[in-house]
Amino acid sequence: MIGGLRSSFAMDALCSTVLIIRLDLATMEWEEAGRMPPNMYRCFTGLCEAASQGGAIPAAAAGGNNKVKVFGGDGKVWFAGKRVRGKLAMWEEGEMGSSGKWDWWMVFLVMVM
Repeated sequence: MIGGLRSSFAMDALCSTVLIIRLDLATMEWEEAGRMPPNMYRCFTGLCEAASQGGAIPAAAAGGNNKVKVFGGDGKVWFAGKRVRGKLAMWEEGEMGSSGKWDWWMVFLVMVM
């Protein structure tokens, strides 16, 4: 079983990151399987957007008001955020012993009438 854990409830905390935890259901032992890269994590806090617009940190980002949705299965965990528009962060479990792979996936919405 793979799951996600955020180390702090404040999205703007200096020590915050997103951890991927691997849990062995038979023994109830867990280990860290992956950690979101800092440059990817900043996009979920709003700091990535602020840097692209001249470096000013928006009040909403400073207050940590961001919702992150996490879902997954079959060795993949997907992250969607209110401030990360048009793309999802995805972690994919690697070979045994490796820490997995992080990547961005673009999202396209199609409206059918």
